[in-house]
Amino acid sequence: PAPLIRRIRDETGASLVVVEHDLPLVLDLAEWVVAMDRGRVLADGAPGAVLADPAVVAAYIGDDDRAARRSGPAARPQPTSTATP
Repeated sequence: PAPLIRRIRDETGASLVVVEHDLPLVLDLAEWVVAMDRGRVLADGAPGAVLADPAVVAAYIGDDDRAARRSGPAARPQPTSTATP
């Protein structure tokens, strides 16, 4: 689907709004992402930054490792270090 959507965008010069939960597809297509949950905006911005947002991860992926594996490595939260130098 991504090549077709890109072709439509490129040939028409149109901006597109794509409502999608397939995170690898979103990462492949989007220049800007708005993540919503129950009608509320959780985060918006560059796809990588939005998908790394803890509120987005909790709402879209949760802590189920099977869902994270299906969504690809970009959807997995990265551990943060709490050690001080």
